[in-house]
Amino acid sequence: MNIHIDSFDTSLLQPNVLDMMNYLHKYLDEQWCINKKNHSYILKKQNNNFSKFDLKIKILGKKSKFHKNFQIPLLGEHNVRNATAAAAVALTIGISKDIIKQGLKEFKGVQRRFNKIFKYRETEFYDDYAHHPTEIKEVLNGVKEVYKKEEIICIFQPHRISRLKDLRKEFSLSFKKANSVILCPVYSAGEKLKLGFNYFDYAKEIIKNSKVKVFLVKDQYQLATFIKQNVYGKKIVIGMGAGSISNWIRELPNLI
Repeated sequence: MNIHIDSFDTSLLQPNVLDMMNYLHKYLDEQWCINKKNHSYILKKQNNNFSKFDLKIKILGKKSKFHKNFQIPLLGEHNVRNATAAAAVALTIGISKDIIKQGLKEFKGVQRRFNKIFKYRETEFYDDYAHHPTEIKEVLNGVKEVYKKEEIICIFQPHRISRLKDLRKEFSLSFKKANSVILCPVYSAGEKLKLGFNYFDYAKEIIKNSKVKVFLVKDQYQLATFIKQNVYGKKIVIGMGAGSISNWIRELPNLI
């Protein structure tokens, strides 16, 4: 659990408010770091509407407690783990179990975390912020768990040249739960670095390591053409990345 108070401008806060924030930062970080190995969950049911699970949570100085039937309107074990962390912290600071349950059940998620954008010829299109190998695998694992029969297509736009260079192999191994990958140009995010390897060869590396089909597109217009010519029926398409890919997905309906 990472709380980055230093990421915010606190210069306008009253001293007592800042003191309270710093206290909570230290307290919650310590509580979670000490106890995270003792918090666990049992995933009971998952579909395209919700994930249902039980929790085992240990609070410092108290016995472990088992809490049943928590529910979040999100799929994927990564979301269940996040909910487990939130519930553990909430219980630690004295929030009642019923309030926590209700809050999790009504949680609408955050933007760019497997948000459904539109439907086209029975294919559902989603947008997700995943731009790291671990995130990509987590999202695809969750999607595959729910959509067992549908073909899964990942539209991936690598974010930052440096990240792709550093994690080249890890990225190439991340798409095993997808059927196809549409590989977009790297979003440089202002970096002036050279990639240092042939992008077409890298596509072949993904094919080899993730056992998927890979198609390369040059821009959002070529992507739209590919979608129009090749995507139909009950499929799941997920745009992934931290750059312009979110806009590409949202603009697709006007281009196809």
